[in-house]
Amino acid sequence: MPGFIYEIFVLPPFRRQGVGRSLLFYAEEYALRLGCNSIRLKPYTLDDNFKQSDLLDWYVKEGYCRTPGDQEHMVKALHR
Repeated sequence: MPGFIYEIFVLPPFRRQGVGRSLLFYAEEYALRLGCNSIRLKPYTLDDNFKQSDLLDWYVKEGYCRTPGDQEHMVKALHR
């Protein structure tokens, strides 16, 4: 069963301090506790001053990859 992240947003003063990574880690751990074996998301920036390409790069760095046949979503397998 996959989990899904609908939105993660970090206010500009708190960016680049590990807040987004902590939120993402918590969501992944929570999904594991719920029995999910993967987590999906549709990355889009909610801030006009933050480039979409930077967001995509960040998710790739965190272990996410494009969903085969669906270029809008990304997925990450979850393991214990």
